[in-house]
Amino acid sequence: MNTQNNQLDPANHGPEPASLLNLSGKTLGKYRLIEKLGQGGMAQVYKAYQADLDRYVAIKILHPHLTGDEEFAARFRREARAVAALEHPHIVRVYDFDTAEELAFLVIEYLTGTSLKSLLYDLDCQGERMALGEVSRIVGALADALDHAHQQGLVHRDIKPSNVLITANGRPVLTDFGVARMVDVTTITESGGTLGTPAYMSPEQGKGEPGDARSDIYSLGVLLYRLCTGHLPFDADTPYAVILKHITAPLPSPRSVRPDLPEAVERVILKAMAKDPADRYQTAGEMGRAIQAAVESNLVAPSRRRNILRRILRAAGRLLLPHFTLWQGAAIVAITALLLLALLLLTRPLRVRRFLVRLTPTPPASETSITVLTLAGPDVVDDTWLNPDLPDETWQEADLVHLQGPLTPDRLLFR
Repeated sequence: MNTQNNQLDPANHGPEPASLLNLSGKTLGKYRLIEKLGQGGMAQVYKAYQADLDRYVAIKILHPHLTGDEEFAARFRREARAVAALEHPHIVRVYDFDTAEELAFLVIEYLTGTSLKSLLYDLDCQGERMALGEVSRIVGALADALDHAHQQGLVHRDIKPSNVLITANGRPVLTDFGVARMVDVTTITESGGTLGTPAYMSPEQGKGEPGDARSDIYSLGVLLYRLCTGHLPFDADTPYAVILKHITAPLPSPRSVRPDLPEAVERVILKAMAKDPADRYQTAGEMGRAIQAAVESNLVAPSRRRNILRRILRAAGRLLLPHFTLWQGAAIVAITALLLLALLLLTRPLRVRRFLVRLTPTPPASETSITVLTLAGPDVVDDTWLNPDLPDETWQEADLVHLQGPLTPDRLLFR
């Protein structure tokens, strides 16, 4: 795993405002800025050192052109306090917030790892997809984090791979909570930007509505689509064309992009990305449980027979030889099966002969052993065999004679 420190994905670099150049080496309040980690559309991120606590932190400095409106200071304090109150293992911690030298900044937890965007890029370069088990783990963790934030009244509004950090020990962490709410929507629009990322933006956000928790669920559904198929659901030449597709275009079936994707996983994506918020999962927790159940059902099915066999072997071991190990019990069962097979093979000739005897009819007696029945009456008029398989009326008076059986013809001598 790439251990580069990515509190914000460096791939989001854009033109730097003249008022916010590289501040590495400078001191901002009680924090000394060590190095620039990355830059996004709303902020720059630096690794910094806090001397009084002898620790490294990450400093997120909001772009000055987004913080100039009169109500920003109050909004910044309100949102920073709300985000700082979030305590969840999959949400980056906010330690402090302040303004210095006309710059508003957040002090957040410093984590080592790499962004989910970088991981996806590496997989694309190798022509591979993320394993479904890993997809379930990451999306389930993010859904749990969102569910916690939504219960506190906070909506992220910008779920995307570059805002997800995978730490060095593999823990998914959601970053940039509350930043979208700190910046006035009108200010962003007038500066030519959009609140959110077009590729992951919900239809209602694309229409200019603020959205709610279900908007985050839609964006998480787009992320799930990307992780499962290796592609984004909508693409176009311009950002606004992408937004328009989110609003109006039918969602391409994930299984049309990846035919081996389990149907249960596809159903989770389709529901999460419904155009109407009322048709989506109503909570992020519900979506997280759904994707985990869908992936687990797919992973359990191929191994179900192996599990059944293991249980049978364990039961046999407990009943027959309680002190034997699983492998010893398996060996005993295998030896018993081989002995039964050998017994069946050795007795096969005898069983075949018995079967053939039952199928073979008794041959007719020889001419010298025929018993002749003489009937009183005129001279002989007929000497014939009675065929018991033909109707009695063919032989007229034959009903007066008792036949030996269906497989043994009788000969009658009529006089």
